[in-house]
Amino acid sequence: MTPMRRPPISPAPFGARRQRGFTLIEVLVATATAAILGAVLIAMILGVARTTQRAETTRRLAILREGLAAFYRTNAFLVEADEGPSFSTGPRSRIGNGTILSDADVQPLLGYLARYAPSDAYRDGYGQPMKLFVSTRRFQLVDGISLAYRRLAIVSAGPNGRFESADWDPVQAQLARGGDDEVVILDALADQAELFRRTDQRMQRLADAVRGYAQGRFLLDPNRDPLIDYFGRSADAPGGSSTAASDRFDPGSALARTSTKADASMTDAELAALQLTRDDALGAWGQPLRYENDTETVRNPQRAAPDNFPPYTARVVVALPGRGDYQQLIIGAF
Repeated sequence: MTPMRRPPISPAPFGARRQRGFTLIEVLVATATAAILGAVLIAMILGVARTTQRAETTRRLAILREGLAAFYRTNAFLVEADEGPSFSTGPRSRIGNGTILSDADVQPLLGYLARYAPSDAYRDGYGQPMKLFVSTRRFQLVDGISLAYRRLAIVSAGPNGRFESADWDPVQAQLARGGDDEVVILDALADQAELFRRTDQRMQRLADAVRGYAQGRFLLDPNRDPLIDYFGRSADAPGGSSTAASDRFDPGSALARTSTKADASMTDAELAALQLTRDDALGAWGQPLRYENDTETVRNPQRAAPDNFPPYTARVVVALPGRGDYQQLIIGAF
């Protein structure tokens, strides 16, 4: 008996072979890997965003600090007119101590902010308004002169949006940084000291010019007389009268009798005679330097005895922010 032969098994058509699927373990591994990569990517994005926000906060703190410093340098008399803990930005506007800044608070400062400062520079990099702390008027000796100045603290609440720094003492002007707050301090003493030194130098230059001019008038006078006060002009006697006392001023001097002026600032003619410019007669804060040659504070022929004898004196006077006048005395060497 012939055995039966099995028909040959032909291969399945291409593409008809059963596809093998992913196992459960493979699916779980792929899902976990995707989750980890997603978490890493999100963390990286959030980290970059947080770094950007922190950098922007630092930049805006610096912009606001420099804007306040520039405003203060230009408007120190306005700021120091109030001895309390506030920062005056105009005759009727001020930023109180502990103020959370608004657009209205920063409006007067816009011209003093950096050229490319954002319009909402009072907000930090997280979009939150910052807070300003202001000291009371403080005093510090600089070259033997007591100068008024302020300390300010500008605070960002940081990423969590809560101000956590310790309370600001406006007298001690100290702030303990807390939480994730970011803080910058503006101590105006260095700026005010530099402006005072520049003012003092201009006063010294004006005093030297007056002293040299009066000394030259004395030496060129063929009838030089130590009883003549060469710091002022006799033709400027009050009421135009000529008295024995007023005749004891220099008739040809270019320096007017200051008691006859509406104010004691130097005229252009006087500055020309002293070979000085208008800027030479202004303090570094922009205030006029005043020259006095016949007031009750200087020795001159109008003063009653026993002060009506040489050497005569004059003085250069200037107002300082937050305090009284500062003077340099000119003693006649004739």
